[in-house]
Amino acid sequence: MGVPPPRRNNPHPNLEQRMNHPKPPFQSHYIPNTPAEQTRMLAALNLTSIEQLFADIPPQHRNPQLNLPCPLSELELQQELAQLAQR
Repeated sequence: MGVPPPRRNNPHPNLEQRMNHPKPPFQSHYIPNTPAEQTRMLAALNLTSIEQLFADIPPQHRNPQLNLPCPLSELELQQELAQLAQR
């Protein structure tokens, strides 16, 4: 076995520091609002309930059944997109 090559300078000097730095807690891009926040938002619109907010939408259109295909895995999605790109 040969001798390993000498270690070169790290091309990313901050990488090791970033890897060892404690990570902040995960924060979702979608943060649901609390009941208190909902109350404040509704008050800003002069409403008292979520039902009032959606009153202008006919009930049959509020939560329609969606005929969607089953979800794909990441690999399946990549394959599907590759096929579409070949068209």
